[in-house]
Amino acid sequence: MTPEEMIALVRRLLEHPDDAEALNMAAGLDERQQRNLLALTVYEARYRQRYRGSRRMAQRRALRLLRTLLSAEQRRMLASTRYFYAEGSAGGLYRLIPGTAYVHRVDRHGKRRYADTGFCIHGPEDGSPQADETIGQLLLLTTDEPGFLATANARHLGRMLWDGGWRRQLNAARREREQQGQVA
Repeated sequence: MTPEEMIALVRRLLEHPDDAEALNMAAGLDERQQRNLLALTVYEARYRQRYRGSRRMAQRRALRLLRTLLSAEQRRMLASTRYFYAEGSAGGLYRLIPGTAYVHRVDRHGKRRYADTGFCIHGPEDGSPQADETIGQLLLLTTDEPGFLATANARHLGRMLWDGGWRRQLNAARREREQQGQVA
């Protein structure tokens, strides 16, 4: 059994301990391979407990801290939709998504809000929780929006917004398909 196959078997056994096929594969190994399988399984289980569990805990702590910085309305929105809106220091409206650390500039059109630009601004890749990055983004937006816009990488989301152009394109495509169906 190759090392890659051994690692795949370990992960399969950890994720599905009652998987009969994986258990039969493990039982069919020679004694040395079974010892290696056991050692890899223990190592992987400890790794998952130590690193994955602590990251979840760090994300929970960061979300708890983020909630203390939000208004009651923002906390309600975060609980129901997993994002919230914040107003920048220069008056822009932004949607912040703590689970992914994304920031979108939002335009209002009547009762609806549409994201038109996405921003990517992250700290060093040290494995910090996304909610911590959202806290930094929120603080930067509310204190220095022009600085945030100058620092962040911006990308147009490429969606047709409120002008109804998407509906016109949809109807035109539908008519074209219908005409092609009649011709064929």
